[in-house]
Amino acid sequence: MPYKDKQCRREWARVYMKEYRLKHPEWARECKRRYREKHREKMNEYNRRWNKLNPFKRRENHLRWCDKDPLRKKRQWQKAQAKRRKAGYLSVKIIQEVYEENIKKYGTLTCSLCLKAIEFGQDSIDHTIPLSKGGTHEKRNLSIAHIKCNQRKGNRGCYTD
Repeated sequence: MPYKDKQCRREWARVYMKEYRLKHPEWARECKRRYREKHREKMNEYNRRWNKLNPFKRRENHLRWCDKDPLRKKRQWQKAQAKRRKAGYLSVKIIQEVYEENIKKYGTLTCSLCLKAIEFGQDSIDHTIPLSKGGTHEKRNLSIAHIKCNQRKGNRGCYTD
């Protein structure tokens, strides 16, 4: 050890390891991978917290990630399109049946998420199981909701306030 003082020794080790990681990227990647495997729950919790506190940085990082490979964005779009195609065709007849069923069940047009009456123009079709999670356009997977409630729900399977 080149230093007897504990603080200096730590600083020297930090600088040395930083240089070593730069010279040996495969070794550094393997160390990171092993750490992530060993501390999976801790890393997931940290990432969840960071993503919640930094939505704009998260978006910037995502865009940077997409820019590294121009085909990534295209592949993501193609996957989303495939899910939509798999969901089937959403006909006017199905939508009409969903509206009629809602009115029969509640007596008036009512939001299936907050159970409050819906004013004209404030309604939207809600997928109980979102298309992004493998849901379909079948009648049993559709319901009526306020636009705001539906947006708040996002792509989650069930809504909790």
